[in-house]
Amino acid sequence: MKNTFLQPKTALITGAAKGIGRAAVLRLAEDGFNVVINYRSSAKEATGLSRLLARRGKEHLLFRADITDMEEVKKMIKRISERFGSLDVLVNNAALNYTQSLSELTVRNYDRILDTNLRSAALLTKSSLPLLKKSSAPRIIFITSETAFRGSGHRVAYVVSKSGLVGLTRALALELASKNILVNAVVPDCIKSDMFLKFSVEPIKNRLRNVPLGRLGKPEEVAAVIAFLASDDSSFITGQCIHVNGGTFFA
Repeated sequence: MKNTFLQPKTALITGAAKGIGRAAVLRLAEDGFNVVINYRSSAKEATGLSRLLARRGKEHLLFRADITDMEEVKKMIKRISERFGSLDVLVNNAALNYTQSLSELTVRNYDRILDTNLRSAALLTKSSLPLLKKSSAPRIIFITSETAFRGSGHRVAYVVSKSGLVGLTRALALELASKNILVNAVVPDCIKSDMFLKFSVEPIKNRLRNVPLGRLGKPEEVAAVIAFLASDDSSFITGQCIHVNGGTFFA
């Protein structure tokens, strides 16, 4: 869905070097957005993505920042302001995951997952608000997980963090509605990404038996929903969780 902006709009995508984040960058760039590629450790992949956008003539900013470090977040927001003047779409995608039972889970790992997946998403959103308020059509999009709705054994910290994003989506949608800032969540499951393939508790074949559409989803299919929520077509949608899962939530 092409957007016809009088002025180019800007989207910040966290954890953008790979998987769903990378697909979102490419889709939003094609839809006419200036895109900010945030990454922490995947420098090779992020640099490759930047080069790809440059070859396609897409305006973008590559910025390394650990989103759990508020000083680095402030520097990133300042750079976005200097480069683009405002921020129209914030896609909170960055996430960590560990497969550990509660008895195995360390306090350090629990804190790291909640810091990355939940706390940093809330604080980055707070830091982004002054720029978002300058936009004529601001959007905040959280990438959560089907595990927030159905649970998942041996991933308690991940489930807690993603469940928190659902609550954050609903709370901020109400709080920010008067500012015309739309807040929604995308809920992927069974998407062919590094995280799913690495951390799926059940073998992939067993998971596919429970997917009514009978296949894994593509990151590009999640990116299409992100693009819809970032577009003018979503102007009366806020506080919603859109499931992208091949029907698994209803199986």
